[in-house]
Amino acid sequence: MDKLKELMTVNGLTEAWIVKDLLMNNGIMAELHYDPVASIMGLNIGKLGAVKILVREEELEDARKIIESALGTDRDQGL
Repeated sequence: MDKLKELMTVNGLTEAWIVKDLLMNNGIMAELHYDPVASIMGLNIGKLGAVKILVREEELEDARKIIESALGTDRDQGL
């Protein structure tokens, strides 16, 4: 089983799905981890809306490069 590492945290599922799709289109599998209750209630502010994007440890650096290249942003600053 592959070990997953956190690539970044974004606010809300919309941003998370954009990042996940970008990664998957570049051959990197990603998983989203979030509080399902917040999702059902439509919360996307602060910690309640936080969605962690996880990738396999061996693909972490490639994923960071894809995000930084495509979005022109530092991964620690969010989208």
